[in-house]
Amino acid sequence: QHGGFEIAGRCLPVNHVGGDYFTYYWLDDVQHMLGFGAADVSGKAMAAAVRAMQLSGIFRYEFHEVKSPTEVLRNLHQVLLSHLDAASFITCCLGMLDVRTGVVNLGNAAHPFPYHYSAATGELKMLELVSVPLGMLLPPGVNTEHEETERVLELGDALVLYSDGVTDMQSVAGEFYEEERLEKLIREHVGDGTKALIDAVFNDLKRFKGEASQTDDVTLLVIKRGCLKRIKATQMCAN
Repeated sequence: QHGGFEIAGRCLPVNHVGGDYFTYYWLDDVQHMLGFGAADVSGKAMAAAVRAMQLSGIFRYEFHEVKSPTEVLRNLHQVLLSHLDAASFITCCLGMLDVRTGVVNLGNAAHPFPYHYSAATGELKMLELVSVPLGMLLPPGVNTEHEETERVLELGDALVLYSDGVTDMQSVAGEFYEEERLEKLIREHVGDGTKALIDAVFNDLKRFKGEASQTDDVTLLVIKRGCLKRIKATQMCAN
């Protein structure tokens, strides 16, 4: 927690380690600009975890100062082309938050679209940023540019990033969790704080799954405006 903002994230990998990744850290010494991101590496278990570790180092290098999300994603894509094999790719949503103003700049690379909750209107909006995955070699002529958007987090507002392991969770009957159920929980628990919202989603995922096997890593990252302590921590998807 810091400067009126609260941030929390959590990973639940399928195995002891996984390919989901999230991070948040300061981009400047005076702690005005916070960089954050969530990513999903193709594959499972140790192979995906190794790629996630590679991404962690590359991500910090490319995002070590205040740049636009589009510039960071463009650089990440070029670097990852030489680090990943032809069958691998990474989806990613990243952004930077100015804790003085609440302005958030977001970029996306084929990751599930993030949500912006407005406390003033009660509206929960999916931010549709169409783009291509990172590190994927595409045919000539295909547009590889990544979209960017700017939002302002007012008091009580929240931003929710998640991996497709959330919405693709399956029940014993083979039903998918899907966005509608996630959106309902966000609306119901966003006022309780970031950790409480994450707890609510993970508990509901467990109930929904029942005895069915978890087939993909699950990750949530939530930023909310409305608290006054210090931000701490970066987490990798490992248990």
